Amino acid sequence: MPGVTVVSPSDELETRLLGMYDKKSLAVRRVWSDDWREPRIAVQEICAANPAVVAIAGIETADAEVLVSELDRRHPELGVLVIDSQANSDEIVGLLRSGARDVVTDSSDDGLQNAIDVTLQLAAERRRSLASRIGLERRVVVVTGPKGGAGKTTFSTNLAYGVARRHNGRALLIDLDLQFGDTASTLGIEPKHSLVDAAALASSERSALKVFLEMHTSSLAVLAAPLTLADADQVSTDDIKRVMAALIEEFPFVVVDTAAGIDDAALTAMEFATDIVMVCTPEVPAVRAAKRSLDALDSIGMHAPRRHFVVNRAGSRVGLTTTELEETVGMNTSFEIPSTRSFPIASNEGVPLLQRDPRDRGARPLQEAVDFFAPVPPAEDTGALNRFFRRKEG
Repeated sequence: MPGVTVVSPSDELETRLLGMYDKKSLAVRRVWSDDWREPRIAVQEICAANPAVVAIAGIETADAEVLVSELDRRHPELGVLVIDSQANSDEIVGLLRSGARDVVTDSSDDGLQNAIDVTLQLAAERRRSLASRIGLERRVVVVTGPKGGAGKTTFSTNLAYGVARRHNGRALLIDLDLQFGDTASTLGIEPKHSLVDAAALASSERSALKVFLEMHTSSLAVLAAPLTLADADQVSTDDIKRVMAALIEEFPFVVVDTAAGIDDAALTAMEFATDIVMVCTPEVPAVRAAKRSLDALDSIGMHAPRRHFVVNRAGSRVGLTTTELEETVGMNTSFEIPSTRSFPIASNEGVPLLQRDPRDRGARPLQEAVDFFAPVPPAEDTGALNRFFRRKEG
């Protein structure tokens, strides 16, 4: 679902947009702070929820130009609108030169909605163009599950590994299972640093956070969970917000592994998410818990991230069939991962299954997930161009 972030000291524009659009078709949120001291910090907060469009209203034209320029420089995939019915021609030209896609002077509902719709379409096209250019669409994938042992970490580590192998140096795995996170162990890494170290530095030296990342041989960067239970108690939701806001600017593809259930850390990560993956086993209690988790997300308005349902240990002849499971949770299954002895063996060896045995039947749906979230960019067709030059030479 596309999203619009409103940047305004007043909630008037946010209220108007919420009245124009169904909340399940467009996610609308407003951000504002009188404490913003520099554009970089403002942009990090504005873009935290990965909007498609940023709509700016109610601020001085000079300030709007600075903010638009910073948004365009850091996030060229965005569609930035400035709503100002009093803007004169010189101000409009200045805002457009700064990077605004449009300056809306028609204050009517029809004029505003038309501008939003057009900018959403242009932003989608721009994202596709940029993704094809760099070979990777910007995503923050939060992996969750209602029960422990459902296979969240297996899915998270294999997805992150597969993307890192395909797109060297562009994937990051964050472990937000604060008390018992073991993504590092699953990848055969003995971490020297963790989220606690990054959190201590995030408010002052954001650019230095990379020193606390562990590197896997695949080029996957990993931010490990706190190393002790005492350390876990030191991490607040504000710490998580600051760390994630800084790191998602450095890595176009971020996978976040979370604890069982939906705790405060998971909810904080979901504020940044483009995608939420629910991993569940086919047993009746687990499926019912998954349904309650999805209903809880609906009840708090967490509609913006795209949702994907993964069934682990599918076809084990224990529990619900895929059809029964889909009817219970109200979602189609995105990926079905079969039960195989290869998973515990790979985990005990500290090697992702996609690395250990990519031909294993359990690895196939994991590779399908990699292909879905980070597809190989289509090869450019140069045939017509070559034929043109051959004709010229002839």
